[in-house]
Amino acid sequence: MSRTIDNYLSLETIKNKTDFICKAFQLKGPFLIGTVIKIPSGTYMIVDLINPYTGEAVNNKLVDGSYATNKAYYGKNNNKDNLKKVENKKVLFEFKPDESAKRDSILYRGDVLKVVQGSVEVFDENRADIIIEKLGVRINKINVPSLVKITKIDDGEIYYFNNIYRDFLKGLFEEKNKELKSREDDFKNTLKDEEHKINKRKDDITNAEKKIENQNRDFIQKEKDIKKREDFLIELGLVTKQQDDTNIKSENSSKSSQINSALVKQIQNYIYTNTYEHLKYKEEVLENFTVSLQTNQMTILCGSSGTGKTSLISAFSESVGAEFKVIPVQSSWIDRQDLLGYFNPINKMYVSTPFLDALLEANEDKEKLHIICLDEMNLSQVEYYLADLLSLKEHKEGIPLYSKQEYDLCTEEIQWYLKNRYSLREKEDIEKLLKEKLKIQDKDIFMYAQRYKNLKKYGYNLAMPENVRIVGTMNVDGTTKPLSPKVIDRSYILELNKQNITLEIDNETEKSFVSARQWSLDNLEVKETDLIKKLKEIDTILKNCNAEINSRTEKHIYYLEVSYKSLEKTSKEIYDQIIISKVLPKINVFINDSFTAHDDLRNEIEDLVGKSSKSYKKVSEMISKSESTNVFTYWG
Repeated sequence: MSRTIDNYLSLETIKNKTDFICKAFQLKGPFLIGTVIKIPSGTYMIVDLINPYTGEAVNNKLVDGSYATNKAYYGKNNNKDNLKKVENKKVLFEFKPDESAKRDSILYRGDVLKVVQGSVEVFDENRADIIIEKLGVRINKINVPSLVKITKIDDGEIYYFNNIYRDFLKGLFEEKNKELKSREDDFKNTLKDEEHKINKRKDDITNAEKKIENQNRDFIQKEKDIKKREDFLIELGLVTKQQDDTNIKSENSSKSSQINSALVKQIQNYIYTNTYEHLKYKEEVLENFTVSLQTNQMTILCGSSGTGKTSLISAFSESVGAEFKVIPVQSSWIDRQDLLGYFNPINKMYVSTPFLDALLEANEDKEKLHIICLDEMNLSQVEYYLADLLSLKEHKEGIPLYSKQEYDLCTEEIQWYLKNRYSLREKEDIEKLLKEKLKIQDKDIFMYAQRYKNLKKYGYNLAMPENVRIVGTMNVDGTTKPLSPKVIDRSYILELNKQNITLEIDNETEKSFVSARQWSLDNLEVKETDLIKKLKEIDTILKNCNAEINSRTEKHIYYLEVSYKSLEKTSKEIYDQIIISKVLPKINVFINDSFTAHDDLRNEIEDLVGKSSKSYKKVSEMISKSESTNVFTYWG
């Protein structure tokens, strides 16, 4: 409907004209609110018109901007007595178009509105029930928030139109408020009780998990003790070494399982059916752990206490026929000697550690994968005791335990003493003597024999076994140390949370044997993939976030992509996991108000893998935390 005066004058009936005005003024009915005033000519007018349904001032430009009054005119002699009673007060009135209105009078005088039957109905503004009844609406249909808006400010005094509801609704609101308050109190009490129950249950679960972990450690230690006793009996010649079924199976590499998505599902089923606690891990978690082992990086499982980090490594190792050793890290560790041992210059023997012995065992059993777990690795500063080992492992160099000169001097001394004591000439005679060392009665001779055996076992340089994978577990809390950039750059970070999944498996699943050869991706020619190209394109952004992509990272990313593709993962899934586990952990930078690289990084991740991805959500969480800490970091 065109809002012009010609359209209005062309209407024949009062009803049509009324409808026209209602639509022009955005009214729901022929009612208005206004203030009654008297002008010098003696005419009463109602001004400052308000839409009673919304509480907003009426915008009544009826014709192309020319008609701009908000006044309702009334005849000089009409209803003076009634209007006088409410002079300068707000009234609710029903309007009626003026049938005799001329073009000029409507256009310039604004005499469009006229009283019903020559009179104005005046209502007490505090009688909400009458006003609501007159408007023809139900109380729950009124837009109450709009009716309490400020309608006029005059000389510092504020007038509201909420008077018509104040008394009527006050009691209703108070009663409703009491009811809601009562419900709120009940809810708070119930919530408090449930939270108490949940916290108690969490404590029980945490204690049970710690107890299980301690039992597992005790069991592993007992296995070690039994193995030592067995070796001692074998050394005495009282028993002969037996080859177990696992070794027999490992010798037949043709039976080795292939690493693929089917294997991951089988591992998941085996862990659930063959662990006392019926451990459940998502396929995604097992896939990521499998890929990390296959790419031969330092794997770091981080998460809160009780999420099953150590249990995952232990159960996974058993499911694929791998050897598993757990090395609890101590907060007092300060250098590599705590991990690899040291040469004692007093008794001239090498003092070994469980970690070094685990490496030697792996050297003697090259067909099987050996997983060494550094439990709670960040109780001490990781790079103090581990960084050198990671560098040597990466470059496939031997591990220097002590100097070659010390080794040669000690060896020559022992050989000289034993040869002269027993008039020996050949090295083979010394070896034969050592096999009969329990028959030696002389203490000095026995000590020389022990030193000789120690030097042969712990040479000055130890080759890093290709079949060893180092996995660390760490808690991120106030009692632990942060990881250095050097360690992070050589690691694949997997965050482990509570595994809330349901598994339905009827039959017990057998373990699979995966040979050490299957876990290796060595000697691949590194190629520039689409992901590597994309990361190079945003190199400036990554540098500003301390997450530069170097040649080592490129190699790791290429290996990761190859491994993930063997598990039939999509490109988007692969990119998302590599970004959150390989790129984002590098980030740790102080920021200020002018820092924008974090927002740029989030936008690039959104373009690459989308807003629903894990990496996008993680970097958004990092940005949110940085607003209060001024540190943009993956950790914390």
